[in-house]
Amino acid sequence: MDYPLNDTWCVYFHAKNSNKNYSDNTTKLIEFDNIEYFWRTFNNIPKPTDMFSEPYNYKKTLKRTGEIPGAISLFRKHSYPTWEDPTNVKGFEWSIRKYKDFDQLNYLWKILTVKIVGEDFDHSEILNGVRIVDNTIDFKIMYRVELWFSNIKYKEYFETKIKEILEVPPYTKLLYREHSSLKEIRPKGFPKQIGISSENGAHRIAVNWTENGKLKEGVYIPRRDTSSKLNSLAGGTIFPGIHHFADFKVNEKEGNYEVGFISDDNTSLSIKARETNTWNKESC
Repeated sequence: MDYPLNDTWCVYFHAKNSNKNYSDNTTKLIEFDNIEYFWRTFNNIPKPTDMFSEPYNYKKTLKRTGEIPGAISLFRKHSYPTWEDPTNVKGFEWSIRKYKDFDQLNYLWKILTVKIVGEDFDHSEILNGVRIVDNTIDFKIMYRVELWFSNIKYKEYFETKIKEILEVPPYTKLLYREHSSLKEIRPKGFPKQIGISSENGAHRIAVNWTENGKLKEGVYIPRRDTSSKLNSLAGGTIFPGIHHFADFKVNEKEGNYEVGFISDDNTSLSIKARETNTWNKESC
């Protein structure tokens, strides 16, 4: 017996090539719809540690194509792994970066894929897929684990479950990103070049309210700022919310980040930050 799964799943390879856009760097390797073919696939594709950077070998390349591996992902067949895909654009992702325990990477990939294709969660229907991304910078080995969801409905539930699976301490924060505010957003059917180079910022305010006697939590976004004229014109119609056209200055290098913008109504923001291996326990 082949024990059919509830859905068909696809494994993707993502190359790291800044001269190509995301979709051109993405290749579907295989698809499967039953448990037997899942294990055949899992046991015969390279493990993440076979592809990704590791100490003393931080720029691995594929022998056949010469490509540098950037990520590996597993997604439902109807959900292409891009932020602007209709199944993802109204959703979000939980992610976390890992700097240590490189040997644990294969285990995380295995346990996450098993639980995802087995739909081993309440509300599994909104979980579209998982990506493991090589974020290595020079000799600093690191990778990011991302889980993508179709809508923001059960984000607190999945935050708890992800922390349990990844064995993350309760005080550690996962990175939360809504796909509608990320920079590859474009209308369906438009060329891939439109919107890809834009920078976007969403002004988020944490809110809570009482509904049917229960305390609810959420995020209110009063405005968005974008470097794309298309986004600013289409905001409130094709894209959710009003978008203000802004001049962005972004610099990311060797774990240091500088982000700033000034908008068409003179709203401005400037942030400098750096990566760290420890979380400030006084942060909330």
